[in-house]
Amino acid sequence: MKIQRLGDLKTALGECPVWHGQQLWLLDCRLGLILALDPGSGEITARHEAPAPLGSFAFNGDRGDSIVLALKEEVASLDLRTGQRRTLARLDDSHPHLRLNDGTALADGSFVVGSMHVFREADEPPLGGFYRLDTNLEFRKLDTGFGITNGPCVNPVNGRLHVADSAARVIYSYAYGADGSLADKQVFARTDAYDTGPDGCTFDSEGGLWTALVRAGALARFDMQGHLTHKIELPLAHPSALCFGGPDMSDLFVTSISDSGRLSASGPLDGAVLKVTGLGFRGHARPVCRIPPEPLTRLPPKGDTPNGLAKPAPRVPRVACSAAFWAFCSIFRVGKTPGDLAAPRPFGFLRPRAVDECLRLCRGPRSVARARPRGQPRNPGTGGSWLE
Repeated sequence: MKIQRLGDLKTALGECPVWHGQQLWLLDCRLGLILALDPGSGEITARHEAPAPLGSFAFNGDRGDSIVLALKEEVASLDLRTGQRRTLARLDDSHPHLRLNDGTALADGSFVVGSMHVFREADEPPLGGFYRLDTNLEFRKLDTGFGITNGPCVNPVNGRLHVADSAARVIYSYAYGADGSLADKQVFARTDAYDTGPDGCTFDSEGGLWTALVRAGALARFDMQGHLTHKIELPLAHPSALCFGGPDMSDLFVTSISDSGRLSASGPLDGAVLKVTGLGFRGHARPVCRIPPEPLTRLPPKGDTPNGLAKPAPRVPRVACSAAFWAFCSIFRVGKTPGDLAAPRPFGFLRPRAVDECLRLCRGPRSVARARPRGQPRNPGTGGSWLE
């Protein structure tokens, strides 16, 4: 086994490593950065920004140019080509010390994500919970009581969903239903013996769960019965998350913390990304989300679409609309100049209804447009357009 630093990146709060497109992607949550690294050299090959603090992300669709991103109190889609961001769902609670944290895509295309509520009183129950955003954009709370949600992942052998609560120092497992519901909650493993909570988690192909022991500077592997099989000491203080990657999915990549606001360390490798090779285990690439990248329009009343949702109707392209509008004006001699307005107009009785319909097509059904009153010159502020 060999442990080495990947490149010279130093993160404040490195989290959520994802192997995708033969690159290692990760977040610096405190700085609001989404980064891609070359897995050989560690060179930064892509860099995107979003409002900090970030919680987690997953790729959305197969093209690799869109992600689902957990922000402080909302889940958003982010187009990596344009930087356009759209809100998909929002937390039902709000508090200065509450935010969304770790999440992942599941094989059914949904995105699950949990919250963290810190600086609570000893007897104060945590706000938030564990949520699922499905492919119809329904955002549903699946469970409550998580102080700091981390590491959601699915065992590839038995299909059970595992979720850690770092504050309680425990990893739970659930039966995951076809409808996205959770059942049969069990304690999978506890980490009190290592004086730390579990942070990010991932599975190998044999059903072993690997987790970052965030306050112990180590990694741990538990078998399917929750028994410790491996514990690997790392040359840094606060490992945060991990994932398998590489050409044959046998390399283990580990993110770390130099200053999260609650945890800090100043060693030479704190905040670095580590690459662990020669473990003798392999993992699987994460699935991608299948979530519409923009909000759907709710139809009143519900139609045949799931949950009464449908994408907004497309508008008539502006060029085609303009051509149709001026052709109409020419045919029916709708006034183009003050002189024309004084001239007789064949079929002039059609003008109000027809013009209104043309304007509706040009501007969309919810827009309000007004035609230039008779005899009034074009508005120079609109470039000669009749629409104000």
